[in-house]
Amino acid sequence: MPTRSLPNIAISGTPGVGKSTLCKNLSSALPSLTIIDIGAEAKTHSYRTEYDESLSCWVIDEEKLAKKLTPSLQQEGGKIIDYMHAAIWPAAAPVDLVVTVRCTNTTILWDRYKERNYKAKKVEQNIDCEIMGDIEGENREWFGMEDGVEEGTAAWAVLESGSDEEMEANVKKIVEWVEKWKQKREEVGESEEMDVVPFGADGADGERRKVTQGESDDDDEEDDREAGNEEQEWSGFSEDER
Repeated sequence: MPTRSLPNIAISGTPGVGKSTLCKNLSSALPSLTIIDIGAEAKTHSYRTEYDESLSCWVIDEEKLAKKLTPSLQQEGGKIIDYMHAAIWPAAAPVDLVVTVRCTNTTILWDRYKERNYKAKKVEQNIDCEIMGDIEGENREWFGMEDGVEEGTAAWAVLESGSDEEMEANVKKIVEWVEKWKQKREEVGESEEMDVVPFGADGADGERRKVTQGESDDDDEEDDREAGNEEQEWSGFSEDER
């Protein structure tokens, strides 16, 4: 299996926080990276299971979709994954950086939802989700970055995205991390295992276990991750949400 020369980055967050904008801006800054829009992939490849009228969105079969996309993450790399949360990937899927985008200023979110004409139930659910930090919590648990745990299964970043200045700064931070990841890849060689490249100057944002490109180094961990993903279906996005 070819060694990846570029990292995979999962960008996640509550609808309206700015994750899709971050993905587009990051792709412009790093043209060698390609966006995978999970909502669009689900529509194209018929991984939608039903439409939730109360929330005005499609339910996606995440397990099947993740299995379909995993080979491209393994063999090619260089993917920017745009989806509400990152807790869909089996251990065999090499996700190198998990970014949870936050917008803790709920007034900004209210205004964005008003522009999108979200129903009252949908607005309430999304606001509550952001206040409680549900997406960040799911990501931390899935990738082993719970409170008190020093090592997880992906490099980690939580980025505030309530203003244009913050959005611009977030792109710069991720670009710098990608350059460090590429430098580390060159240093260790194409066929060698690669340690985490921490996000941030002091590495305080999270660490990653050693992983051979394209496969897990821990069968037990893979079993745990897959067991947590058994036949789960989560609400996806309608086209105007992303």
